[in-house]
This record gives sequence, C-alpha cells and structure tokens, in this order.
Amino acid sequence: NELVEATLMLLAGELRRHHIEVVVSLDRNLPRILGDPTALQRVLMNLLMNARDAMLEGGKIRIESGPARDHAGMLQLSVADTGAGIPAEVFPKLFDIFFTTKASGTGLGLWLARRTLREHGGQIDAESGPGKGTKFTLTLPVTRDQEGASAQRP
Repeated sequence: NELVEATLMLLAGELRRHHIEVVVSLDRNLPRILGDPTALQRVLMNLLMNARDAMLEGGKIRIESGPARDHAGMLQLSVADTGAGIPAEVFPKLFDIFFTTKASGTGLGLWLARRTLREHGGQIDAESGPGKGTKFTLTLPVTRDQEGASAQRP
C-alpha cells in the first residue's frame, strides 16, 4: 500500500494532465511482502503509464489491494483502466519480449513486469477486451517474517 501511494504521488500530475481519475481501494490490514521496492515500483509505474496511453480522452484507473482470493499466503494488487482494451489478436503476445503496439515503445515493459513478479515468487495476469478496458492483477507472496528489514507493504 505504501508503494502504491508513493507511486501515485510521483505520477499524480501526469495523470491529472491526461484527465485520468484514480480510484484507490487499499486493504489496510495486509501482511508485508518481501521484495525490491524499486523493481516493484517500476512495474506499477509501467502499468499506470500503459493505462494512461490507453485512455487518450481521459478515463478512470482503479487500484485495489487485498488478500489473493485463490492463492493462500498471497496478496493481490489490481490496476484496471477504462481504456480501449486489448484486441484479441494482440492479447497472446502481451508479455512477449520486444512486442509493442506503440510507435515509440520498446516492448520491454510488460515482459519486465512478468519477469519481476516471477522473481518475487508471484505472477501477473491480464484481463481485457476491446472497448472493455484492461485489468492487470499482480499476485505476490506475503513474508513469513513480518518484521523483516527489507519487507515492503504493497
């Protein structure tokens, strides 16, 4: 949750300039996770910038955190936008290295996001459809050592 709030502070002006409303619903009772805050923040920033790019006329991003419903000992963070959605033919390539639909994109953002989540013992999933927006769900394991020095709240 602290990482989400810090990232939103960094990007607040950028999102406002693009007429994007951010709705946040964070579970304040989540256990800590063990991870690299910089790497995890890069993932979140990438998802937020992708959402911005998908909503050229503005829109809404909803960010939620909570326990993972289908994975005991895990938590989830979702980032959903009201953008154009991802075409069916693009969806299978979404996490492929060097795949991009952007004129100036590198095709590394989502590939690195998936790699980062895997390195943290988690995963990233996407749901989308043309005209229905896109939702990315990050699933991360909680740490057994609640007082760990490098543990970060999501």
